[in-house]
Amino acid sequence: WGEAVVPSLVLTRDQAFALADLLPALKGGLPPAVSSLRLASVGFPDFPLLPGRYEVAVPRQADGSFGPIELASTGGYGQMRMRLLPQAGDQFGFQLEASDWIAPAGPAFPWAKLEAAGRLGARHLAVESFSGSGFFGDSQGAISATYLREWVLTGSVRSTNVDLPAVFRHLGGLPPAGAADDDARRAPLGGSATLDLRLMSQAATLPEAIRRATLVGAIEVRNAQVNGINLGLAAAQGVDGGGLGGGSTRFSELGATVTVAGQRIVFRDIVGVAGAMTARGQLVVDKDLALSGVVRVEIGSSRVAAPVTLRPSRPVRRAVHSVRVRSHRSARRADPRDTVAASSMDEVATATSARVPAAESTRMRGREV
Repeated sequence: WGEAVVPSLVLTRDQAFALADLLPALKGGLPPAVSSLRLASVGFPDFPLLPGRYEVAVPRQADGSFGPIELASTGGYGQMRMRLLPQAGDQFGFQLEASDWIAPAGPAFPWAKLEAAGRLGARHLAVESFSGSGFFGDSQGAISATYLREWVLTGSVRSTNVDLPAVFRHLGGLPPAGAADDDARRAPLGGSATLDLRLMSQAATLPEAIRRATLVGAIEVRNAQVNGINLGLAAAQGVDGGGLGGGSTRFSELGATVTVAGQRIVFRDIVGVAGAMTARGQLVVDKDLALSGVVRVEIGSSRVAAPVTLRPSRPVRRAVHSVRVRSHRSARRADPRDTVAASSMDEVATATSARVPAAESTRMRGREV
């Protein structure tokens, strides 16, 4: 018993499907002594979600037939294996297993472990279920992509135990936790999150649709901490508190609607509770991880009449934000700069709501730090 080995090879889309169509004929076309067919190094230039090179193996079964098709990544980061079963209608059923692997599309986070199953064809991809874990938490969901006049992408994802500081550090190119003094304060928002998100996008190509995807849904944060601003102190100081910066605000409860689109993360309809203080408002984390937005604060039965406007004064790598407290009691003329954060927030909300329906905000509970 042995195997037939084919050296380095590049397969187009048509050739890959033609090879799958030939599998039944291999039962009688190859000598019984051949136990498997192996393609040592294969590239798939027409499949952007299969970059790099792969080893392809087609084992022979006890009845003499060949299949399923087994792909294994070679080189690169981590390991990925996929089993493909030809199905009617020029499509494949697939099962994927990966470890320490960065997916070729979507967020460039390494998955410690990932499993997925579904169907794929020339004009559709259905990930009917997936589950994975990594430093960013545990996720599960389903994603579907179909080509009509362009690729339309939809899906749902639920993620739990998401380490927000780790995620923000990764997005901002910051060092791992513990690599520098006061490292935890480099992330604009700390805590462990649970997210229920919907995904949607459309574009001419599937990779472009994935790149342009918008995620929107509810976020619930345990042990939440907003870094760069002490809201309680700013509210207590009133109009005399203008110019305060630094510090942090911890919440026993924090919930919001989050929208991730492009290089911005928008937290809308925020409700945060810290003892007798309640904070409501909107925050934006931009591509440099700087924080901006407008937050209204209530302390006990007293409402602070003016919002606290957060305006980033430097990148989040130093986690310091300037703060201006506006008050209706102030006799000064309104500073037009006070509206910058609110205006930018409205622009983001308008841009994202045009593509994604607003999700219902949810109030979340956690433990008080």
